[in-house]
Amino acid sequence: MTPDPLHGNDFEHLIQQLADLAADQLRADARAAAPEPPELVTPEPPVFASAGEAAAALREEYPGRGDATRRLAAAAGRSRRTARQWLRSAPPGRIAEFIAVVTRLLHDAAVADAEFEHAKAVRRCAEEAERLVAEVEAGIAEAGMVLAAQGLRDYHSAEVGAVDVAYAQTGKKDGNPRRIGRVSINFNPVADFLHDMDIAAEEFQNQVLDDYLVGLSDVLEIPEWNHGITIYHDRR
Repeated sequence: MTPDPLHGNDFEHLIQQLADLAADQLRADARAAAPEPPELVTPEPPVFASAGEAAAALREEYPGRGDATRRLAAAAGRSRRTARQWLRSAPPGRIAEFIAVVTRLLHDAAVADAEFEHAKAVRRCAEEAERLVAEVEAGIAEAGMVLAAQGLRDYHSAEVGAVDVAYAQTGKKDGNPRRIGRVSINFNPVADFLHDMDIAAEEFQNQVLDDYLVGLSDVLEIPEWNHGITIYHDRR
């Protein structure tokens, strides 16, 4: 809950703001609980000591019939016949070129695999975050109000400015606005009644009137809050 003063047009508006703050915090907590997407680790290029070692690695990566030959030919810009010959025994003058092509080919494949696995991991993290937030959303109306009641207990005073008042028995306006200003409030009993907003609002109003003048709530009521309500954590 925010430690800052909170202002609303009326008591119910204040409580809705508290519930909204609580709901936002629940959503933020759910997102924070989701696993962090892993960083993409790009593999290093392979190193081959000989053409035979490179050929073996290429065949292991692409074991399908003719697959290694086809990929080598495409990567080197050579015919399949030449690629097949290089795989059997690269000519001495072409060994460096052969190893370089195989190195690039296998490195590109390893990078593609790493990026694919990384993308899957990122999706899993995003799906988990969505699941956690969805679980929170399912019960956020009830949970938000419960947390609003908890947060309300941390406040200790209210500023209401000047208000019109009416007689509690008849509802007739008194015609003499009361400049109430800042009053001390025990929000614990108010929070206890948040399951019934009308009763909670009445409890708050009674405390405002009685802090202004003891027993005034037995005589008067506040039909509306002319300047809204601001509540504070600190006492007046």
